[in-house]
Amino acid sequence: MLPLSDPENGIAKMSDPDVAERSFRTLRFLRHVIYVQEYVPHGVKDIRAFVIGGRVVAAMHRIGSSWKTNVSLGAKPIELELPREGEELATKAAEAIGCEVAGVDLLESNEGLMVTEVNSQPGWRGLQSISKVDIAGEIAAYVISKAKK
Repeated sequence: MLPLSDPENGIAKMSDPDVAERSFRTLRFLRHVIYVQEYVPHGVKDIRAFVIGGRVVAAMHRIGSSWKTNVSLGAKPIELELPREGEELATKAAEAIGCEVAGVDLLESNEGLMVTEVNSQPGWRGLQSISKVDIAGEIAAYVISKAKK
């Protein structure tokens, strides 16, 4: 569940249907948007792939102290050379929603890599802190190339 007023801290893992229903009722009353997704066990890490113009320009593992792995919540970013499968999955996910600049979150599950989120306004401070790629420069170059067409 994710109320938009607090997109990072408002995430809650719920297993009790009664608690979930009461929470949803309250959030609807407060006119919050609610996102529901299946919880996939993944320990304390996930992957963020940064996609620009149909290619992954940088990626990282995010290692947290709980199932929440946001760098803004204290997770540690570790540079990652994303395997071809991950690059293809991330670029296809961004393309599927028409997103030219995206942060694509992936989990390593028992079934392989899976997409959990495509963020159309991704932050890159954590990724930039461990990547040799100039992410802002890559975005600027992409926007300029699109403007010239």
